[in-house]
Amino acid sequence: MKHNMKYILLIFLCAMFMSGCSKQDIVELKPFENIKVKETGWNKKGKVKVVSHEVHYTGNDQTINKLIDSFQYSIKNNKGLKNGDVVTIKLVYDSDLKALANVRFDKTECTYTVHGLHDDNRKVKTITNKKKDPKSGEIVDVAEQVITVDGVEIPAGWNLSEEEIQDYISYVKSIENDEDSTESGVKDDWIQGESESKTHRKDSKYFTKDYNNNDVECYQAAYVYGHTSSQLFKVMPVFKDEKSIGYKCIFKENSNE
Repeated sequence: MKHNMKYILLIFLCAMFMSGCSKQDIVELKPFENIKVKETGWNKKGKVKVVSHEVHYTGNDQTINKLIDSFQYSIKNNKGLKNGDVVTIKLVYDSDLKALANVRFDKTECTYTVHGLHDDNRKVKTITNKKKDPKSGEIVDVAEQVITVDGVEIPAGWNLSEEEIQDYISYVKSIENDEDSTESGVKDDWIQGESESKTHRKDSKYFTKDYNNNDVECYQAAYVYGHTSSQLFKVMPVFKDEKSIGYKCIFKENSNE
């Protein structure tokens, strides 16, 4: 009888030991490591939003992957923001799913400083351009309105939304900064395309005349071409007679840089 009790106790202890050994180690996740924040609106009237998050996890635990996919982010007092304001971004998650996934977070909130809002100090002026009349073929004067916002001129005929205007201003400002960097001897960084399939795309040019003279749509077409590849790329303006006429998407593997 005593021998049987010892045998049963030994089996119980072994089972407890094996259970402890097989228990999954706690995985640490960093929910704020790669979040992308977009600022919208104008200076003193802005707000921010988290547009994407890429949490680094190389395992194949379906519960952890489900938890990561469910992440959301909340931002308090998210209106009427101006450059220099600091907002707190908090992680929103399912606590039951977190416990089931056996994970911990390095932090559940972070701060973000607003810095890229533009001033809505727009002015409208009318300019006269000489254009060829499609019917008569004669050169005539055509009046066009131009909106100037934060020092950037935008033809009213483009019919851009408020968000498109803000994106275009940010783009023009980035080109100006890139030119300053080039003059100072600092080279631009290449952007990594997001395609998981290997691509070998060639450089390609896009002209604004093919996009109803909409500079933003032309730029976006060039950017999407590079972004949907697996290659390192950058988008550069195309000039003719010292005037921008479009954009070209170039790839590092085809470049001498």
